[in-house]
Amino acid sequence: MEFWAIVGDGNTRKTATVRALTGAGRVEAGWSVRIGSDPPQGDKTIVYVKSPQEGVTKHLPAQLVAEVLAFRSATGADRLVLPIRHDAIGSYPDASIYIDHFVHVAGWLCKGIAITATRAVSPLLTLHAGLAFPVSSSGGPLAANEIASQLRTQWLFH
Repeated sequence: MEFWAIVGDGNTRKTATVRALTGAGRVEAGWSVRIGSDPPQGDKTIVYVKSPQEGVTKHLPAQLVAEVLAFRSATGADRLVLPIRHDAIGSYPDASIYIDHFVHVAGWLCKGIAITATRAVSPLLTLHAGLAFPVSSSGGPLAANEIASQLRTQWLFH
């Protein structure tokens, strides 16, 4: 399983960026997303629009992996795009714990991490491929479509 994560604090446009990047409006288990040299219609991708620490249905890392694997089994999708909160919320750990679990426990390949947080980032996040810090030329906050535009270029999303 390959994955891309949008990591940030609350209200840093994680969900809106995932929507702008993929066109998904909610959890999609077999959404077509075109990346790199994929065929024009794209390839099946599992897309989450809410971070696993937020919303009505929260997931610990192992629970999220189990759900993604069930979606994979049902759809054949072998890629994942999701937002993750930078900090822990209650008993739900921070982004570095989720990503570490995906890579070292589930054996997934991290293809990209975008950081929308406006403060120091966990050193564990910097160890993974495709690290992106979307920036504004004016120094102000970026709109989700601007973040997605930068990520499309860096991550080869179409």
